[in-house]
Amino acid sequence: MFVQDRHLRYVWVINPPLGLEASAILGRTDEELFNKSTVAQLEPIKHKVMLTGRRRRDDIFVDLPSGERRWYTICVDPFRSADGKVVGVSGSWTDVTEQRRLDERVLMLMREVAHRSKNMLSIVQGLANQTAKTSANVRDFVGKFTGRLLSLGHAQDLLTATDWKGASIAELVKVQLGPYLDAYGSRIHTRGRRLMLKSNAAQYLGLALHELVTNAVKHGTLSEPGGHVSVAWRLATSKRDGELYFVLVWSERGREKPVSDWQGDAGGFGRTMLTKIAPQAVQGEASIRFRPEGIIYRLTAPLEEIVVNGWAYYKGTQPKSGNPPETPG
Repeated sequence: MFVQDRHLRYVWVINPPLGLEASAILGRTDEELFNKSTVAQLEPIKHKVMLTGRRRRDDIFVDLPSGERRWYTICVDPFRSADGKVVGVSGSWTDVTEQRRLDERVLMLMREVAHRSKNMLSIVQGLANQTAKTSANVRDFVGKFTGRLLSLGHAQDLLTATDWKGASIAELVKVQLGPYLDAYGSRIHTRGRRLMLKSNAAQYLGLALHELVTNAVKHGTLSEPGGHVSVAWRLATSKRDGELYFVLVWSERGREKPVSDWQGDAGGFGRTMLTKIAPQAVQGEASIRFRPEGIIYRLTAPLEEIVVNGWAYYKGTQPKSGNPPETPG
């Protein structure tokens, strides 16, 4: 709280801001105490109060010598003499920095939610359009589309739990294969390093895993007794350019009836998701190889497109033996 005379020199002050002592403020003006940006905010407010005789309330910022910016709500009233003449100003500063930062964060989060919602709607619209093209009827469409929406929702749940900082690939595999892990038990094998996926990668890898496991149950290895599925992921370097890559391999074996082509969606959207949409979303490549005992699906993408802090993550998980990383075949 403060009082200033008509020349805006401080004549009384208590609990001064910025760690200043009252003795260092008394007898001095704002121009002598603060930098130009602060003075440019303060003086017009105080001059107007003295001119109009009416109270003013504004928010100002002060740049500290440390480089930190703090915000204050300043209330300024006319200070009158016994005969009612305005002879200065009085008022108070209230530090609202934390509230201001909270408001800015809320605004930032709202913008982020709007941005993510638009992205999500684009993905959902694409899923709906492509699913409709490969559906025989409304019931067929509803079944396929619902499954794909649930897959996308599982990835969203994992990302929301980490404030969209990423999603554990082990958890992603677990939620996408969840019901089937319970149903098929030891017939589904998963293995790989502990990695945190970027949000975009988590969503599209989740959709790819959904297409793979759905096809395996309906048409592939898991549709027959004795069939097995292996889901493996690793980090690798490329022989071609020496760059670090993420590799995901889905391998089926034990099928009794030979398979020669993708059967899910009559070779339509499921295969498109696996070989085009998912790999392109992470700047990678993918392939499906058909063997008599089942398919092998392989997705390879630059590490930085898949893993949060990819290079640092790789360095932190390098084998203790010092052996070089595996190389994609």
